[in-house]
Amino acid sequence: MSNSIFGLSSRVFVLLTATALTACSSVGTGRVFRSSPSAVVRNSYMYCNDGQYSKVDDLLSADSKKLMHGDLGAMVGGLKGACENASHNGMITSVDVKSEAVRGEGATVIVDIHFKDNTTKQDDRTDLILESGSWKILLH
Repeated sequence: MSNSIFGLSSRVFVLLTATALTACSSVGTGRVFRSSPSAVVRNSYMYCNDGQYSKVDDLLSADSKKLMHGDLGAMVGGLKGACENASHNGMITSVDVKSEAVRGEGATVIVDIHFKDNTTKQDDRTDLILESGSWKILLH
C-alpha cells in the first residue's frame, strides 16, 4: 500500500491528501452534520486538482498546518507544490474510496486515484482526526 502520492515522507503525504467539507447545520433542527472521512479525502484531491489550495488548507488539522507552513512544507513547494504533485498537475479524473475505518475520533481512508492518462494510483492511505467537530487531515 502506497503512503506517498507526493513523493514525500508518509507524514507529508497524509497531511496533504485529504480535504474536508466544513460542518453545516441543518436548518430548523439544530442538528449538526459533518462530512464523512471519505468525503473529506475525495474532496481534498479534487480541490488540489482544481488549484483550490486554501480549501485544502482548511481541511488540515491544526498541527498539520503548522508543519505544512513550516520548513517541511517549504521543502515540497508548499501546499501548491504538494497538490501539483498529487494531482499530476491537475490530471485527476476520479477518486474511488476503497475503504473507510472510523474508530472514535480517528479515521483511515484508502482510495484509488484515476488520472487522464489512464493510470491509477492505488491504495493511497489518508489518516484523519475529528477536530472541532470536523474531520481534518492528520500528519503523524
